[in-house]
Amino acid sequence: MFKKLMISILALCCALSLASASPKHTGHHPTQKSKHGTKKVVIKDAPLVCPVTGVIIPSKAKASGSYVYKGVRYFFCCPACRAPFIKNPAKYVKTYAAKVKTTEKKKKKG
Repeated sequence: MFKKLMISILALCCALSLASASPKHTGHHPTQKSKHGTKKVVIKDAPLVCPVTGVIIPSKAKASGSYVYKGVRYFFCCPACRAPFIKNPAKYVKTYAAKVKTTEKKKKKG
């Protein structure tokens, strides 16, 4: 009986820790007050360039997921790019502007 109780408690603790460690809630969301005094989350969409590979994404509908980091929604070219970005978004955001400029130059040439 004691063993079953301990296993149940351990399972519950694991489930709660997994639920609270959700990557959806990481990152800072800037807010602004509405005319009613409540705060709204303001999220800006980044250009449609994968922050991991620099690949141009044709549309939001064709993106393989997105992730909000510090109030900006980043889009991904494939599911494999989302995991490393979530693990260390600062690393990819640091080089993101250069990737966007490079892809914009390629668009103009092509």
